[in-house]
Amino acid sequence: MDLEKYYYGRLIRVGSLVLMVLAVFLAARTVNEFKRYHTIGTDAPVNNTISVSGEGEAFAVPDVATFTFSVTEEALVVAEAQQLTSRKVDSALEFLRREGVEERDIKTVSYNINPRYEYERIVCITYPCPEGKRALAGYEVSQTIEVKVRALAGAGTLLGGLGDVGVTNISGLVFSVDDEEMVQREAREQAIVQAKQKAKQLAKDLGVRLVRIVSFNESGGPIYFRTYATEAFGKGGADAALAPEIPAGENRIVSNVTITYEIR
Repeated sequence: MDLEKYYYGRLIRVGSLVLMVLAVFLAARTVNEFKRYHTIGTDAPVNNTISVSGEGEAFAVPDVATFTFSVTEEALVVAEAQQLTSRKVDSALEFLRREGVEERDIKTVSYNINPRYEYERIVCITYPCPEGKRALAGYEVSQTIEVKVRALAGAGTLLGGLGDVGVTNISGLVFSVDDEEMVQREAREQAIVQAKQKAKQLAKDLGVRLVRIVSFNESGGPIYFRTYATEAFGKGGADAALAPEIPAGENRIVSNVTITYEIR
């Protein structure tokens, strides 16, 4: 009799545990189904849409300037050409550092070694003329440095001073905004507002209702004003010491957005 009670009690406990597990499973299943009820159709393809565009712009006074300069030397031996190039580049870098340009704002963007050939000159007295032989005339070594100027008032001084140390190839000077994303955000906000206004008016004209945004695209960016520095800065003499005036102007940053809405 006691053994029957033992097995009967054990059976009751096992059955209760099974029922508890089953109840938890059913409860979880019910919660999941309830959640799915609220998302039915959200993954369905959207067929009825309208797209609108907007444009915004923002202006900013540049606070950073970037330019590059190159040094090219030639010699019969590569090592000699490299030495000549390094001397002139070192003088230019020393000048930039004296003027307060930081190491992080000076970097080499290219370094090239190229052989230079010449064709033998032949006096042609018969026909056909024989081809001249190609002979090695020397090696050209060039190094290009990019410089970022954070104190724009000194940009002209830097350009003029580089000529004094023998740099004769200074490429385009570009003015930009250091925190460009902040200005871009301002232009984007204007573009979005314009696009939303268009969407509301278009929905009203069509007699439909805007449901939700299904896609967003943005294009555009900064429009730089570029100033060119020429070899005039590197001719030496009294004119080379004069710092050219470099107006920074104003940069225009544009954002073009396209917003697609689901409609009903």
